[in-house]
Amino acid sequence: MSCSICHDFRGIGSYFSKSEIRAELKHRHHFKLGFTWSDLETSAVSCENCGILVLGCQGCFRQHGIEQSQILHCNLKFYYKAYEDEEQDEDKEVFLRMKDGSWFTVQIFAAPDDEYPIPFAWESIPIWNRTSSRTDSDEAFEIARGWIGDCLNGSHDFCKPPQSLALPTRVVDVGLLDDVVKLIEPEDATGKYCCLSHCWGLKQIITTTRSNIQAHKREIPLELLPKTFQDAVLLTRRLGIAYIWIDSLCIVQDDDNDWKIESAKMESVYRTAHLTIAATCSSSAAGGLNTETPDYEVSGVTSSGEKYSLFFREKIDHHTENCSMDNGTSRPTVARHPLLTRAWVFQERLLSTRILHFGPYELFFECLTDIQCECNGIVSLGSSDAVPMAATKLLYIDTLENYEVYQERSGNAQHWVSRLWRTLVSSYTALQITKPQDRLPAIGGLAKSIRSKKESAYLAGLWKISLSDDLLWVIYTISAEKRPRPRPRSAPSWSWASVDTHSLYFDEIFMWHPDIWEMENSQPSRVSNHLANVVDCTVDVGGVDEFGTISRGKLTIAGAVSEGILEREVESYKGEPIIVHYVSFPGIRLPMKSDYLLDHEGSDQVLPGTKVYSLRMSTVHEGSSEFLVSLILKASNDSAVFERIGTLLIYVRPPVDINSGIYESAEIRTITIE
Repeated sequence: MSCSICHDFRGIGSYFSKSEIRAELKHRHHFKLGFTWSDLETSAVSCENCGILVLGCQGCFRQHGIEQSQILHCNLKFYYKAYEDEEQDEDKEVFLRMKDGSWFTVQIFAAPDDEYPIPFAWESIPIWNRTSSRTDSDEAFEIARGWIGDCLNGSHDFCKPPQSLALPTRVVDVGLLDDVVKLIEPEDATGKYCCLSHCWGLKQIITTTRSNIQAHKREIPLELLPKTFQDAVLLTRRLGIAYIWIDSLCIVQDDDNDWKIESAKMESVYRTAHLTIAATCSSSAAGGLNTETPDYEVSGVTSSGEKYSLFFREKIDHHTENCSMDNGTSRPTVARHPLLTRAWVFQERLLSTRILHFGPYELFFECLTDIQCECNGIVSLGSSDAVPMAATKLLYIDTLENYEVYQERSGNAQHWVSRLWRTLVSSYTALQITKPQDRLPAIGGLAKSIRSKKESAYLAGLWKISLSDDLLWVIYTISAEKRPRPRPRSAPSWSWASVDTHSLYFDEIFMWHPDIWEMENSQPSRVSNHLANVVDCTVDVGGVDEFGTISRGKLTIAGAVSEGILEREVESYKGEPIIVHYVSFPGIRLPMKSDYLLDHEGSDQVLPGTKVYSLRMSTVHEGSSEFLVSLILKASNDSAVFERIGTLLIYVRPPVDINSGIYESAEIRTITIE
């Protein structure tokens, strides 16, 4: 009889035929849920495979400071193929729930080398590369240098060979020849340089100011730099590169004019850098670049005389796109890749030609053509290629570089670029930003890079050529996670940048990978029919160009408008109270998705009983359903001008009768929204 916990490292039963799989959903996975650590130790007395699990997990515990007494319970999930040639993940993992509510996940794998054998009796042990022991080891450095070399040798489609390009306004000389670190202003000189992408953290870090810039030009003592800066300077030297660009040192932080000028150059600074060094696992400048990345080997001979060698390590989580939710078994991005949760870093990552990430488990590398990691598993969600990992950077590059190809094939490349932008906005607004007024400047470099393909005016985060679609952003977040509207205003109320909350669009590109998808057939899965007519849209620039701060924006739009009254209810969500707003029309009350925390006291507070206006915008068709999208507006202090405060989504089976319900007695009006 098979062991009830490990099932002897074999799937349930024998392979099915493909016809059986099609007729009925079947699998051979072995899951054992809710057992205790003592149960596993007891099983190990009579089951040699459970004994291997105990030894391997204990090795991981010692490496990561895990106390067995703190384990509440365990889950074991071993995946197997249902039929012989199925492309199926074969991950083998043990999930440990700790008393503090956290999870620690142990990944079990075999190495690809022949010197690490796997018994014939064991089925489907996943093969992964072992990582270097530390991310600053000689082994890790050689791996990274190999990735960079492959990118530079001309074999990558979108990675152009390095050229001698103009250096930024200021760079840090890393002291390649004399060990003296100092700030220089190269004045149109050319050369190679690195960039540093990092989290500032909560504590004040060293910055260049008007009072110390001359001292920084003489020398910046290495020991005065925070650990991340020190590591980056030493790595730049090790790469044989003379300069590095670090934002806090290369922009004069107390000079508003210098900040506006230099932040407007972000697109070129990161795009032309030889390499961006990313302190991906550090939440502050004090955290440094490097971490230990160990695994633990258990080897021996089975009772049947077969040699074996298995490796155990903390699971490498490749969810490098922002994820603020803990799914119960893996740690969220905010805990393990804190750099990738920061809004400014979003464009730094996408714009960089080459970026080397110092992660919590390993090094990983992104360029304009490829993604690499030490364990070789970053391109997929599991041990097979069945489910590709989201690849926002490659989607962005592929869209811009292959624009003419897509246009020739479908004639619809402009729409694909528009969808790309809305996808980027949705990803970007999920990220954290310290100063809400930076929302537009922190994505301005990306907007600049896309302008060459959009062939359109850029209007506070939206594009004139696709304005009717770009206006349809929606806030799905519950009230407990919403924030007040930022003051001073960061953007006009019709822009997603006017709120400090995650915005979503209906036609985002959710899954794309170059090895799986060439394009979503160039046709959107959701088809919009716009009912309102944009008459005019203008913005007043607050920075050096339209990609920075905005002082004012005005949208004039004509469409059907119905009046209603704002109402407010306290309801329960997962046992917690939340605020839900409704709009009451004659004979009907509909739930509204507010753009921000309407209850917050101040000039943007909107109280129950306020007269609001529903502007009929568009119908969106998806599959067998359709919904009508409306903007909810309120009159501003100037009664001739309105502000957007939310959206109204009415779901129906098609076709939508756009002139019935709340719009049966609607008035066609031309209104101005600011």
